[in-house]
Amino acid sequence: MFNFIMVFLLLISSVNAQTNKDLLKQIAVNNKEIKAFREYSNSLNISSKTNLFPVNPVVEYSYLSGSDLTSGNKQEFIISQSFDFPSIYFQKSDIAGLQNKSNEFQLKIFKLKILVTTQNYLNDYIYWKTRIDELTKRMTLAENIYKTLQIRFEKGDIGILELNKSKSLLNLAVSKLNMAKIELNSILSELVNLNGGKPININFNEYQIYYITADFDSLFTELRKSDYNIQSFETEKELYEKKLGLAKSGWLPEFGIGYRQDNENDIKYNGLRLQMSIPVFENINQVPKAESELNYIDLKIQSYISKFYIEKKRLHGQAIELENTVKKQKEILQNNQLELNLKSYELGHISLTQFYYDNMIFYEIIDSVIDTEREYQKAASELMIEILENEL
Repeated sequence: MFNFIMVFLLLISSVNAQTNKDLLKQIAVNNKEIKAFREYSNSLNISSKTNLFPVNPVVEYSYLSGSDLTSGNKQEFIISQSFDFPSIYFQKSDIAGLQNKSNEFQLKIFKLKILVTTQNYLNDYIYWKTRIDELTKRMTLAENIYKTLQIRFEKGDIGILELNKSKSLLNLAVSKLNMAKIELNSILSELVNLNGGKPININFNEYQIYYITADFDSLFTELRKSDYNIQSFETEKELYEKKLGLAKSGWLPEFGIGYRQDNENDIKYNGLRLQMSIPVFENINQVPKAESELNYIDLKIQSYISKFYIEKKRLHGQAIELENTVKKQKEILQNNQLELNLKSYELGHISLTQFYYDNMIFYEIIDSVIDTEREYQKAASELMIEILENEL
Protein backbone atom coordinates (compact mmCIF):
# COMPACT_ATOMS: atom_id res chain seq x y z
CA MET A 1 0.00 0.00 0.00
CA PHE A 2 2.83 2.37 0.86
CA ASN A 3 4.53 1.67 -2.48
CA PHE A 4 1.28 2.38 -4.33
CA ILE A 5 0.92 5.73 -2.55
CA MET A 6 4.52 6.67 -3.37
CA VAL A 7 4.07 5.82 -7.07
CA PHE A 8 0.84 7.84 -7.13
CA LEU A 9 2.55 10.85 -5.55
CA LEU A 10 5.42 10.61 -8.04
CA LEU A 11 2.97 10.56 -10.92
CA ILE A 12 1.20 13.62 -9.56
CA SER A 13 4.48 15.48 -9.08
CA SER A 14 5.58 14.62 -12.61
CA VAL A 15 2.32 15.98 -14.02
CA ASN A 16 2.50 19.14 -11.95
CA ALA A 17 6.13 19.63 -12.94
CA GLN A 18 5.21 19.87 -16.62
CA THR A 19 6.51 23.06 -18.19
CA ASN A 20 6.66 24.79 -21.54
CA LYS A 21 10.02 23.13 -22.20
CA ASP A 22 8.63 19.69 -21.34
CA LEU A 23 5.96 20.05 -24.01
CA LEU A 24 8.49 21.24 -26.58
CA LYS A 25 10.64 18.18 -25.82
CA GLN A 26 7.63 15.90 -26.12
CA ILE A 27 6.58 17.31 -29.49
CA ALA A 28 10.19 17.20 -30.76
CA VAL A 29 10.12 13.44 -30.09
CA ASN A 30 6.60 12.68 -31.36
CA ASN A 31 6.26 15.01 -34.36
CA LYS A 32 5.91 12.93 -37.54
CA GLU A 33 7.32 15.60 -39.85
CA ILE A 34 10.53 15.66 -37.80
CA LYS A 35 10.67 11.85 -37.91
CA ALA A 36 10.20 11.89 -41.69
CA PHE A 37 12.88 14.54 -42.18
CA ARG A 38 15.23 12.56 -39.93
CA GLU A 39 14.82 9.49 -42.16
CA TYR A 40 15.39 11.65 -45.24
CA SER A 41 18.54 13.08 -43.64
CA ASN A 42 19.76 9.56 -42.85
CA SER A 43 19.31 8.58 -46.49
CA LEU A 44 21.39 11.60 -47.56
CA ASN A 45 24.11 10.63 -45.08
CA ILE A 46 24.26 7.13 -46.53
CA SER A 47 24.24 8.51 -50.08
CA SER A 48 27.23 10.77 -49.36
CA LYS A 49 29.33 7.68 -48.53
CA THR A 50 28.74 5.93 -51.86
CA ASN A 51 31.73 7.44 -53.72
CA LEU A 52 34.38 6.95 -51.06
CA PHE A 53 35.85 3.76 -52.53
CA PRO A 54 37.33 2.75 -55.90
CA VAL A 55 34.97 1.58 -58.63
CA ASN A 56 34.16 -2.12 -58.91
CA PRO A 57 36.79 -4.39 -60.49
CA VAL A 58 36.04 -5.51 -64.06
CA VAL A 59 36.39 -9.08 -65.33
CA GLU A 60 36.27 -9.81 -69.08
CA TYR A 61 36.36 -13.09 -70.97
CA SER A 62 36.27 -13.50 -74.74
CA TYR A 63 36.03 -16.68 -76.80
CA LEU A 64 36.67 -16.35 -80.55
CA SER A 65 36.06 -19.36 -82.80
CA GLY A 66 38.51 -20.06 -85.57
CA SER A 67 37.68 -20.34 -89.31
CA ASP A 68 38.84 -22.54 -92.15
CA LEU A 69 41.85 -20.30 -92.63
CA THR A 70 42.92 -20.51 -88.97
CA SER A 71 43.59 -23.43 -86.74
CA GLY A 72 42.12 -23.44 -83.24
CA ASN A 73 40.23 -20.89 -81.23
CA LYS A 74 41.29 -17.80 -79.35
CA GLN A 75 40.51 -17.06 -75.68
CA GLU A 76 41.08 -13.82 -73.86
CA PHE A 77 40.77 -13.16 -70.11
CA ILE A 78 41.20 -9.74 -68.46
CA ILE A 79 40.74 -8.59 -64.87
CA SER A 80 41.35 -4.92 -64.04
CA GLN A 81 40.89 -2.39 -61.25
CA SER A 82 40.96 1.37 -61.75
CA PHE A 83 41.37 3.93 -58.94
CA ASP A 84 41.93 7.63 -58.33
CA PHE A 85 45.08 9.19 -57.01
CA PRO A 86 45.27 7.97 -53.34
CA SER A 87 44.99 11.44 -51.73
CA ILE A 88 41.64 11.99 -53.45
CA TYR A 89 39.97 9.34 -51.29
CA PHE A 90 40.94 11.24 -48.14
CA GLN A 91 39.48 14.41 -49.64
CA LYS A 92 36.25 12.63 -50.55
CA SER A 93 36.01 11.24 -47.02
CA ASP A 94 36.37 14.76 -45.55
CA ILE A 95 33.69 16.04 -47.96
CA ALA A 96 31.32 13.22 -46.95
CA GLY A 97 31.85 14.03 -43.26
CA LEU A 98 31.11 17.72 -43.80
CA GLN A 99 28.09 16.86 -45.96
CA ASN A 100 26.70 14.71 -43.16
CA LYS A 101 27.36 17.50 -40.67
CA SER A 102 25.50 19.91 -42.96
CA ASN A 103 22.59 17.45 -43.19
CA GLU A 104 22.44 17.31 -39.40
CA PHE A 105 22.16 21.09 -39.24
CA GLN A 106 19.38 21.02 -41.83
CA LEU A 107 17.53 18.57 -39.59
CA LYS A 108 18.03 20.89 -36.61
CA ILE A 109 16.80 23.87 -38.66
CA PHE A 110 13.70 21.95 -39.71
CA LYS A 111 13.12 20.83 -36.13
CA LEU A 112 13.48 24.44 -34.95
CA LYS A 113 10.77 25.56 -37.40
CA ILE A 114 8.40 22.98 -35.91
CA LEU A 115 9.27 24.16 -32.39
CA VAL A 116 8.72 27.81 -33.39
CA THR A 117 5.24 26.85 -34.63
CA THR A 118 4.65 24.90 -31.42
CA GLN A 119 5.78 27.80 -29.23
CA ASN A 120 3.44 30.15 -31.09
CA TYR A 121 0.52 27.79 -30.44
CA LEU A 122 1.51 27.49 -26.77
CA ASN A 123 1.56 31.28 -26.51
CA ASP A 124 -1.90 31.36 -28.11
CA TYR A 125 -3.07 28.66 -25.72
CA ILE A 126 -2.03 30.67 -22.65
CA TYR A 127 -3.56 33.79 -24.22
CA TRP A 128 -6.97 32.18 -24.77
CA LYS A 129 -6.82 30.42 -21.41
CA THR A 130 -6.27 33.83 -19.77
CA ARG A 131 -9.07 35.31 -21.86
CA ILE A 132 -11.43 32.51 -20.85
CA ASP A 133 -10.64 33.03 -17.16
CA GLU A 134 -11.33 36.74 -17.51
CA LEU A 135 -14.49 36.25 -19.61
CA THR A 136 -15.76 33.70 -17.09
CA LYS A 137 -15.49 36.32 -14.33
CA ARG A 138 -17.34 38.83 -16.50
CA MET A 139 -20.06 36.33 -17.36
CA THR A 140 -20.49 35.42 -13.66
CA LEU A 141 -20.80 39.10 -12.75
CA ALA A 142 -23.27 39.71 -15.59
CA GLU A 143 -25.26 36.65 -14.54
CA ASN A 144 -25.44 37.79 -10.91
CA ILE A 145 -26.50 41.29 -11.97
CA TYR A 146 -29.21 39.85 -14.24
CA LYS A 147 -30.57 37.60 -11.47
CA THR A 148 -30.63 40.53 -9.04
CA LEU A 149 -32.44 42.75 -11.54
CA GLN A 150 -34.89 39.99 -12.38
CA ILE A 151 -35.92 39.85 -8.69
CA ARG A 152 -36.20 43.63 -8.56
CA PHE A 153 -38.24 43.61 -11.80
CA GLU A 154 -40.67 41.08 -10.34
CA LYS A 155 -41.06 43.37 -7.32
CA GLY A 156 -41.70 46.34 -9.61
CA ASP A 157 -38.59 48.26 -8.55
CA ILE A 158 -37.19 48.59 -12.09
CA GLY A 159 -38.52 48.65 -15.62
CA ILE A 160 -38.21 46.18 -18.48
CA LEU A 161 -35.58 48.31 -20.22
CA GLU A 162 -33.01 47.83 -17.45
CA LEU A 163 -33.77 44.10 -17.28
CA ASN A 164 -33.38 43.69 -21.04
CA LYS A 165 -30.14 45.66 -20.96
CA SER A 166 -28.67 43.34 -18.35
CA LYS A 167 -29.92 40.27 -20.26
CA SER A 168 -28.34 41.51 -23.50
CA LEU A 169 -25.01 42.09 -21.77
CA LEU A 170 -25.22 38.62 -20.21
CA ASN A 171 -25.85 37.05 -23.63
CA LEU A 172 -22.90 39.00 -25.05
CA ALA A 173 -20.64 37.77 -22.23
CA VAL A 174 -21.75 34.16 -22.82
CA SER A 175 -21.18 34.50 -26.56
CA LYS A 176 -17.65 35.90 -26.11
CA LEU A 177 -16.81 33.11 -23.65
CA ASN A 178 -18.05 30.40 -26.03
CA MET A 179 -16.06 31.87 -28.94
CA ALA A 180 -12.94 31.91 -26.78
CA LYS A 181 -13.48 28.24 -25.90
CA ILE A 182 -13.79 27.39 -29.60
CA GLU A 183 -10.46 29.14 -30.28
CA LEU A 184 -8.83 27.24 -27.40
CA ASN A 185 -10.10 23.88 -28.68
CA SER A 186 -8.80 24.71 -32.16
CA ILE A 187 -5.33 25.43 -30.73
CA LEU A 188 -5.37 22.17 -28.77
CA SER A 189 -6.19 20.31 -31.99
CA GLU A 190 -3.19 21.90 -33.71
CA LEU A 191 -0.95 20.92 -30.78
CA VAL A 192 -2.21 17.32 -30.95
CA ASN A 193 -1.36 17.29 -34.65
CA LEU A 194 2.13 18.62 -33.90
CA ASN A 195 2.47 15.92 -31.25
CA GLY A 196 2.11 13.23 -33.90
CA GLY A 197 -1.61 12.74 -33.25
CA LYS A 198 -1.04 11.75 -29.64
CA PRO A 199 -3.20 13.35 -26.91
CA ILE A 200 -1.60 16.29 -25.19
CA ASN A 201 -2.23 17.53 -21.68
CA ILE A 202 -1.19 21.05 -20.74
CA ASN A 203 -0.89 21.49 -16.98
CA PHE A 204 0.35 25.06 -16.78
CA ASN A 205 -1.33 28.42 -17.31
CA GLU A 206 1.64 30.75 -17.45
CA TYR A 207 3.83 31.95 -20.27
CA GLN A 208 7.43 30.88 -20.77
CA ILE A 209 9.69 33.20 -18.77
CA TYR A 210 12.45 34.92 -20.76
CA TYR A 211 15.38 36.79 -19.26
CA ILE A 212 16.21 39.41 -21.85
CA THR A 213 19.20 41.60 -21.10
CA ALA A 214 19.10 45.26 -22.10
CA ASP A 215 22.58 44.88 -23.64
CA PHE A 216 21.72 43.72 -27.16
CA ASP A 217 25.32 43.23 -28.33
CA SER A 218 26.09 40.62 -25.65
CA LEU A 219 22.74 38.93 -26.33
CA PHE A 220 23.41 38.89 -30.07
CA THR A 221 26.76 37.15 -29.50
CA GLU A 222 24.91 34.38 -27.68
CA LEU A 223 22.15 34.25 -30.29
CA ARG A 224 24.68 34.00 -33.11
CA LYS A 225 26.44 31.08 -31.43
CA SER A 226 23.11 29.29 -30.99
CA ASP A 227 21.78 29.87 -34.51
CA TYR A 228 21.72 26.67 -36.58
CA ASN A 229 21.56 28.53 -39.90
CA ILE A 230 24.87 30.29 -39.23
CA GLN A 231 26.45 27.02 -38.10
CA SER A 232 25.10 25.34 -41.22
CA PHE A 233 26.51 28.07 -43.49
CA GLU A 234 29.91 27.84 -41.80
CA THR A 235 29.89 24.06 -42.35
CA GLU A 236 28.89 24.61 -45.98
CA LYS A 237 31.83 26.98 -46.39
CA GLU A 238 34.21 24.27 -45.13
CA LEU A 239 32.49 21.84 -47.48
CA TYR A 240 32.99 24.09 -50.53
CA GLU A 241 36.62 24.70 -49.56
CA LYS A 242 37.13 20.92 -49.57
CA LYS A 243 35.34 20.67 -52.92
CA LEU A 244 37.66 23.33 -54.32
CA GLY A 245 40.62 21.25 -53.16
CA LEU A 246 39.10 18.18 -54.80
CA ALA A 247 38.56 20.10 -58.03
CA LYS A 248 42.23 21.10 -58.07
CA SER A 249 43.13 17.46 -57.50
CA GLY A 250 41.23 16.63 -60.67
CA TRP A 251 44.41 17.37 -62.58
CA LEU A 252 45.99 14.32 -61.00
CA PRO A 253 45.83 11.17 -63.17
CA GLU A 254 43.68 8.09 -62.56
CA PHE A 255 45.33 4.68 -62.54
CA GLY A 256 44.39 1.15 -63.48
CA ILE A 257 46.07 -2.15 -62.85
CA GLY A 258 45.10 -5.61 -64.01
CA TYR A 259 46.00 -9.00 -65.41
CA ARG A 260 45.55 -10.23 -69.01
CA GLN A 261 45.80 -13.69 -70.51
CA ASP A 262 45.52 -14.71 -74.21
CA ASN A 263 45.39 -18.31 -75.44
CA GLU A 264 45.80 -18.96 -79.17
CA ASN A 265 46.89 -22.13 -80.99
CA ASP A 266 48.23 -23.62 -77.80
CA ILE A 267 50.29 -20.50 -77.28
CA LYS A 268 49.64 -18.69 -74.01
CA TYR A 269 50.33 -15.05 -73.31
CA ASN A 270 49.82 -13.48 -69.88
CA GLY A 271 51.07 -10.51 -67.99
CA LEU A 272 50.45 -7.31 -66.09
CA ARG A 273 48.14 -4.63 -67.48
CA LEU A 274 48.67 -0.96 -66.51
CA GLN A 275 46.79 2.19 -67.52
CA MET A 276 46.79 5.88 -66.64
CA SER A 277 44.43 8.66 -67.62
CA ILE A 278 45.74 11.94 -68.96
CA PRO A 279 43.67 14.79 -67.36
CA VAL A 280 43.35 17.19 -70.26
CA PHE A 281 39.67 18.03 -70.86
CA GLU A 282 37.29 16.91 -68.10
CA ASN A 283 38.60 19.22 -65.36
CA ILE A 284 38.87 22.42 -67.40
CA ASN A 285 35.87 24.19 -65.74
CA GLN A 286 35.76 22.36 -62.41
CA VAL A 287 38.11 24.71 -60.50
CA PRO A 288 36.41 27.98 -61.60
CA LYS A 289 33.03 26.41 -60.73
CA ALA A 290 34.24 25.46 -57.24
CA GLU A 291 35.71 28.94 -56.70
CA SER A 292 32.43 30.55 -57.72
CA GLU A 293 30.49 28.30 -55.30
CA LEU A 294 32.85 29.27 -52.48
CA ASN A 295 32.35 32.99 -53.23
CA TYR A 296 28.60 32.39 -53.30
CA ILE A 297 28.51 30.85 -49.84
CA ASP A 298 30.70 33.69 -48.46
CA LEU A 299 28.23 36.28 -49.72
CA LYS A 300 25.30 34.21 -48.48
CA ILE A 301 26.79 34.12 -44.97
CA GLN A 302 27.33 37.89 -44.94
CA SER A 303 23.78 38.52 -46.19
CA TYR A 304 22.20 36.17 -43.63
CA ILE A 305 24.15 37.56 -40.65
CA SER A 306 23.21 41.11 -41.63
CA LYS A 307 19.53 40.18 -41.92
CA PHE A 308 19.72 38.10 -38.73
CA TYR A 309 21.23 41.04 -36.79
CA ILE A 310 18.61 43.54 -38.00
CA GLU A 311 15.69 41.20 -37.24
CA LYS A 312 16.94 40.25 -33.77
CA LYS A 313 17.63 43.90 -32.92
CA ARG A 314 14.08 44.78 -33.96
CA LEU A 315 12.64 41.98 -31.84
CA HIS A 316 14.85 42.96 -28.89
CA GLY A 317 13.65 46.57 -28.95
CA GLN A 318 10.05 45.43 -29.40
CA ALA A 319 10.27 42.94 -26.52
CA ILE A 320 11.84 45.48 -24.13
CA GLU A 321 9.21 48.10 -24.99
CA LEU A 322 6.28 45.68 -24.69
CA GLU A 323 7.59 44.33 -21.38
CA ASN A 324 7.70 47.86 -19.94
CA THR A 325 4.21 48.56 -21.30
CA VAL A 326 2.80 45.43 -19.65
CA LYS A 327 4.32 46.43 -16.29
CA LYS A 328 2.81 49.93 -16.49
CA GLN A 329 -0.59 48.61 -17.53
CA LYS A 330 -0.64 46.08 -14.69
CA GLU A 331 -0.01 48.87 -12.19
CA ILE A 332 -3.32 50.43 -13.26
CA LEU A 333 -5.14 47.17 -12.48
CA GLN A 334 -3.99 47.09 -8.86
CA ASN A 335 -6.68 49.52 -7.62
CA ASN A 336 -9.53 46.94 -7.86
CA GLN A 337 -11.73 49.33 -9.85
CA LEU A 338 -14.29 46.61 -10.66
CA GLU A 339 -14.98 45.98 -6.97
CA LEU A 340 -15.31 49.70 -6.32
CA ASN A 341 -17.76 50.04 -9.22
CA LEU A 342 -19.87 47.16 -7.90
CA LYS A 343 -20.00 48.66 -4.38
CA SER A 344 -20.95 52.07 -5.78
CA TYR A 345 -23.77 50.49 -7.80
CA GLU A 346 -25.04 48.41 -4.86
CA LEU A 347 -25.07 51.51 -2.64
CA GLY A 348 -26.96 53.43 -5.30
CA HIS A 349 -24.22 55.96 -5.92
CA ILE A 350 -24.19 55.25 -9.68
CA SER A 351 -26.84 54.06 -12.12
CA LEU A 352 -26.83 50.70 -13.93
CA THR A 353 -25.86 52.43 -17.15
CA GLN A 354 -22.94 54.17 -15.44
CA PHE A 355 -21.94 50.88 -13.81
CA TYR A 356 -21.78 49.12 -17.20
CA TYR A 357 -19.97 52.04 -18.78
CA ASP A 358 -17.29 52.20 -16.04
CA ASN A 359 -16.81 48.43 -16.18
CA MET A 360 -16.48 48.57 -19.96
CA ILE A 361 -13.61 51.07 -19.67
CA PHE A 362 -11.85 48.88 -17.14
CA TYR A 363 -12.46 45.75 -19.27
CA GLU A 364 -10.75 47.50 -22.18
CA ILE A 365 -7.69 48.11 -19.98
CA ILE A 366 -7.62 44.43 -18.92
CA ASP A 367 -7.99 43.30 -22.54
CA SER A 368 -5.20 45.65 -23.54
CA VAL A 369 -2.91 44.11 -20.90
CA ILE A 370 -3.74 40.58 -22.06
CA ASP A 371 -3.20 41.51 -25.73
CA THR A 372 0.03 43.36 -25.03
CA GLU A 373 1.37 40.45 -22.98
CA ARG A 374 0.61 38.15 -25.91
CA GLU A 375 2.53 40.44 -28.29
CA TYR A 376 5.43 40.52 -25.83
CA GLN A 377 5.53 36.72 -25.69
CA LYS A 378 5.46 36.51 -29.47
CA ALA A 379 8.39 38.93 -29.82
CA ALA A 380 10.34 37.36 -26.93
CA SER A 381 9.91 33.78 -28.21
CA GLU A 382 11.01 34.78 -31.73
CA LEU A 383 14.00 36.56 -30.22
CA MET A 384 15.07 33.77 -27.85
CA ILE A 385 13.89 30.58 -29.61
CA GLU A 386 17.44 29.53 -30.60
CA ILE A 387 18.63 29.73 -27.00
CA LEU A 388 15.47 28.05 -25.73
CA GLU A 389 15.88 25.15 -28.19
CA ASN A 390 19.50 24.66 -27.16
CA GLU A 391 18.33 24.32 -23.53
CA LEU A 392 15.93 21.48 -24.35
